[in-house]
Amino acid sequence: MDKKIHFEIVRPIEEHRDAVFLLRNDEEALKMSFHQEKKEKSDFKNEFKEYFTLPELPPLFISIDGVYAGFISFK
Repeated sequence: MDKKIHFEIVRPIEEHRDAVFLLRNDEEALKMSFHQEKKEKSDFKNEFKEYFTLPELPPLFISIDGVYAGFISFK
């Protein structure tokens, strides 16, 4: 069965912030990340805002079969 991969623009809303927070703190993602420390939710609110500094290159969710599997941000 083929998996469907989609990209979705991350919006600066609480629902998307919470989804990115969960992805950033995922155990498997942390193992492969440059920054391997878990994020604190209270600190992440400000960090999340930094993902939206380039309006022409918004951050993107990567979803597989409708489930968020990762995200990409640009600086």
